[in-house]
Amino acid sequence: MSPTRSARSTLPTLALLLALAGSAATAASPRVARILDGDTVVLTSGERVRYLGINAPEAGERYAAEATARNAALVQGQAVTLETDAELRDHYGPLLAFVSVNGISVSETLVQEGLAHVLLIPPNRKHAEALLALQREAQSGHRGIWGPGGIRGPFKIVSVRANPPGDERLDPNGEYVRIACVAGEPASLAGYSLEDRFGHRYRFPPLTLRPGYTVLVFSGDGTDALEEAWQARLYWRAGGPVWNNAGDVATLRDPAGTVVDRVVIVPRRPTRGPTPRSPA
Repeated sequence: MSPTRSARSTLPTLALLLALAGSAATAASPRVARILDGDTVVLTSGERVRYLGINAPEAGERYAAEATARNAALVQGQAVTLETDAELRDHYGPLLAFVSVNGISVSETLVQEGLAHVLLIPPNRKHAEALLALQREAQSGHRGIWGPGGIRGPFKIVSVRANPPGDERLDPNGEYVRIACVAGEPASLAGYSLEDRFGHRYRFPPLTLRPGYTVLVFSGDGTDALEEAWQARLYWRAGGPVWNNAGDVATLRDPAGTVVDRVVIVPRRPTRGPTPRSPA
């Protein structure tokens, strides 16, 4: 199978050039120094880059090693082209970009080979249709994460922010769980539930997500926003923090009570990013 080639314009913004500051050659042709996982790399400038449009399996998950190895085969030591979208960075810090090598889109290749699923977080929605078409192709071919032992349901827990900076007792909305629709067509969360290891349970209202889009479930109070085009936001209204900083388990169940996804929340100090997934 030949890799997908991208014929897209890649005009780096001034902010991107500043982010890659160093020599003029480095800004024009950034080079990959290290592979962190299937969707994150470090450039020779020291800049960490998170691939836009996709989410690869985390360490410990099925196909994580394959995704990391394939990413390395594509970009390790290579000069790459970076293409940004509406948002240059999220609040965790890494540069957000589509990465290509000699015209080959890394995000598209990983999705096409079943080593990542599509993840669309507005306002960054560039190339969504192309990525979703490749995901449907991988799903129909039962490639990688779409085969035995891979993704089990139409929804997947992408990340858990269980121990945010500050005191979550004062602001429980510092905690959240991000859930993505990984189905080939729009799917409803009505009847699904999210629970911690003590059995505290949140039941989802009728909410339909299109493939690739996500919903954030905050622990505190707020007004539910069901418009997925700008990322759906739901509120547990638990009266305080939900996720135990000493360790917890986030479990997503379908309307029949079957476990669709489960994430072990590993105790650690507050960080700038979400808690990494650890399979149960």
